[in-house]
Amino acid sequence: MAEAVEAMHRDIAETSERRLVLARARRASKSKPPNFATADFVLVAMVTQHANKLVINWHGPKRIVHAISNWEFEVENLNPPQAKTTPHVSRLRFYANANRGITKDLLQYVLRSQGGISLKPFAASALMKSC
Repeated sequence: MAEAVEAMHRDIAETSERRLVLARARRASKSKPPNFATADFVLVAMVTQHANKLVINWHGPKRIVHAISNWEFEVENLNPPQAKTTPHVSRLRFYANANRGITKDLLQYVLRSQGGISLKPFAASALMKSC
């Protein structure tokens, strides 16, 4: 009796292991390697903690400087200071309007989206008022 139960458990464990291997292979066949290249514009996910929950905010667009490995890319800000970070590929998404290049409007958008402002218009107006 005990041998029959043991054989049944062994068969179930083998079947379970076979199914697990097949499921992993099926998932691996569906995954695609990242296709980011140097000079691509991307959005970078930044995690912030808010009310005991993790929230992801997408910052950018930022530009890929070079690939460190298949899963890590060095990314730089478009506005000065052009700080560089190395996020994992799972935290990167393509920027939708990447084909339009770096324009003045894009730089202003990046400043506003990251909570910054450009001080050049204020400095120009302050100089005009002092004259």
